Amino acid sequence: MKTLEIRRKEFEIIEEINDYHWIATRKGKEYEVIDYSWHLGEFEDLITVDEKLNHTGIAHPRIYTYDKRTHVVAIERINSPTVLDELCVKNLSDDYFKEIFRANWFCKKDKFLLDFAPDQWKMFNGKLYYIGTYLGKFDENKTFEKDAIMLWVYSRELTAYLSAHGRTLDKTRLPINEGYIKKEICLKTIQFYL
Repeated sequence: MKTLEIRRKEFEIIEEINDYHWIATRKGKEYEVIDYSWHLGEFEDLITVDEKLNHTGIAHPRIYTYDKRTHVVAIERINSPTVLDELCVKNLSDDYFKEIFRANWFCKKDKFLLDFAPDQWKMFNGKLYYIGTYLGKFDENKTFEKDAIMLWVYSRELTAYLSAHGRTLDKTRLPINEGYIKKEICLKTIQFYL
């Protein structure tokens, strides 16, 4: 088996995703090991997001270790599909909305923004994890309920998003009346908005 060392911690590679990304184990736990030497900005963004979210109630894959010199990071592995993958198969349960509105509340409280697109989130063991590296300045117009909520239901906005990202569309899941989607969004917002 191939091994990789980060700051004197040895990881055993069990799967190669690509030339810069591996699934590895250490002491019986799985990690994603990523070499960011090709994209230093993303390395810095990841460290910043991890440090910020460690002080909030927003779940995220924790950084186990990283090397500032080589820009290699070992991150806790969240072994589940993205919310977007789930949404392509079926409608999301209320648990997803409860968790995303909770994350949205933490963003508002601490005055920062995350990427609320469904491909930046994963549900694992009943918790919603932010897997993105975007962390921005708070903007009331970019909160979940004002900007991204339509991407969390099978809507025209979601099908446009899927098409733009080369994903398969299922137009049979679109309701005939767009008002139905807006009513569903309104009810979810009333039910879960904190």
